[in-house]
Amino acid sequence: MLTVAAGAVCKCSLSQENTNRFRELKAVEALVSLLNNQSDEALLVNVVGALGECAKDSECRRIIQKCGGIPRRVSQLKGYNQVLLINAAHALCACAVNHEIME
Repeated sequence: MLTVAAGAVCKCSLSQENTNRFRELKAVEALVSLLNNQSDEALLVNVVGALGECAKDSECRRIIQKCGGIPRRVSQLKGYNQVLLINAAHALCACAVNHEIME
Protein backbone atom coordinates (compact mmCIF):
# COMPACT_ATOMS: atom_id res chain seq x y z
CA MET A 1 0.00 0.00 0.00
CA LEU A 2 2.85 2.40 0.85
CA THR A 3 4.46 1.66 -2.52
CA VAL A 4 1.28 2.63 -4.35
CA ALA A 5 0.90 5.81 -2.27
CA ALA A 6 4.51 6.78 -3.00
CA GLY A 7 3.85 6.14 -6.69
CA ALA A 8 0.88 8.51 -6.57
CA VAL A 9 3.01 11.16 -4.86
CA CYS A 10 5.65 10.65 -7.55
CA LYS A 11 3.11 11.25 -10.34
CA CYS A 12 1.50 14.19 -8.55
CA SER A 13 4.87 15.83 -7.92
CA LEU A 14 5.18 16.47 -11.66
CA SER A 15 3.02 19.53 -10.99
CA GLN A 16 4.70 22.53 -9.32
CA GLU A 17 1.44 23.32 -7.54
CA ASN A 18 1.40 19.84 -6.01
CA THR A 19 5.08 20.08 -5.12
CA ASN A 20 4.36 23.32 -3.27
CA ARG A 21 1.55 21.63 -1.38
CA PHE A 22 3.74 18.62 -0.54
CA ARG A 23 6.32 21.04 0.87
CA GLU A 24 3.67 22.77 3.00
CA LEU A 25 2.46 19.41 4.32
CA LYS A 26 6.04 18.32 5.13
CA ALA A 27 5.72 15.42 2.71
CA VAL A 28 9.28 16.01 1.48
CA GLU A 29 10.62 15.30 4.97
CA ALA A 30 8.46 12.16 5.14
CA LEU A 31 9.78 10.95 1.79
CA VAL A 32 13.39 11.47 2.90
CA SER A 33 12.71 9.53 6.09
CA LEU A 34 11.47 6.62 3.96
CA LEU A 35 14.87 6.55 2.23
CA ASN A 36 16.47 5.70 5.55
CA ASN A 37 13.87 3.26 6.83
CA GLN A 38 12.99 1.11 3.83
CA SER A 39 14.69 -1.58 1.81
CA ASP A 40 11.77 -2.40 -0.52
CA GLU A 41 13.14 -1.44 -3.94
CA ALA A 42 9.70 -0.87 -5.49
CA LEU A 43 8.92 1.63 -2.75
CA LEU A 44 12.33 3.28 -3.06
CA VAL A 45 11.88 3.69 -6.82
CA ASN A 46 8.72 5.72 -6.20
CA VAL A 47 10.13 7.67 -3.26
CA VAL A 48 13.30 8.63 -5.12
CA GLY A 49 11.25 9.51 -8.20
CA ALA A 50 9.04 11.81 -6.12
CA LEU A 51 12.07 13.43 -4.49
CA GLY A 52 13.61 13.96 -7.92
CA GLU A 53 10.54 15.85 -9.06
CA CYS A 54 10.31 17.81 -5.81
CA ALA A 55 14.01 18.70 -6.09
CA LYS A 56 13.21 20.89 -9.08
CA ASP A 57 11.99 23.37 -6.44
CA SER A 58 14.78 25.24 -4.62
CA GLU A 59 13.10 25.09 -1.21
CA CYS A 60 12.52 21.34 -1.58
CA ARG A 61 16.20 20.90 -2.45
CA ARG A 62 17.11 22.65 0.78
CA ILE A 63 14.73 20.42 2.75
CA ILE A 64 16.12 17.27 1.11
CA GLN A 65 19.66 18.32 2.00
CA LYS A 66 18.73 19.35 5.56
CA CYS A 67 17.04 15.99 6.17
CA GLY A 68 20.07 14.02 4.94
CA GLY A 69 18.56 12.89 1.64
CA ILE A 70 21.64 13.52 -0.52
CA PRO A 71 24.04 10.90 0.95
CA ARG A 72 21.34 8.22 0.86
CA ARG A 73 20.64 8.88 -2.81
CA VAL A 74 24.34 8.77 -3.61
CA SER A 75 24.52 5.35 -1.94
CA GLN A 76 21.63 4.18 -4.13
CA LEU A 77 23.85 4.65 -7.17
CA LYS A 78 25.69 1.49 -6.09
CA GLY A 79 22.63 -0.74 -6.56
CA TYR A 80 21.49 -2.92 -9.43
CA ASN A 81 17.86 -1.88 -9.90
CA GLN A 82 17.99 0.06 -13.16
CA VAL A 83 14.89 2.18 -12.49
CA LEU A 84 16.15 3.07 -9.01
CA LEU A 85 19.52 4.03 -10.48
CA ILE A 86 17.84 6.28 -13.05
CA ASN A 87 15.60 7.92 -10.45
CA ALA A 88 18.50 8.42 -8.02
CA ALA A 89 20.64 10.00 -10.74
CA HIS A 90 17.73 12.23 -11.81
CA ALA A 91 17.13 13.34 -8.22
CA LEU A 92 20.81 14.10 -7.64
CA CYS A 93 20.97 16.01 -10.91
CA ALA A 94 18.07 18.20 -9.79
CA CYS A 95 19.91 18.92 -6.52
CA ALA A 96 23.24 19.55 -8.24
CA VAL A 97 22.08 22.87 -9.69
CA ASN A 98 22.68 24.31 -6.23
CA HIS A 99 26.35 23.81 -5.36
CA GLU A 100 25.84 24.63 -1.67
CA ILE A 101 23.44 21.73 -1.28
CA MET A 102 25.87 19.23 -2.78
CA GLU A 103 28.69 20.14 -0.38
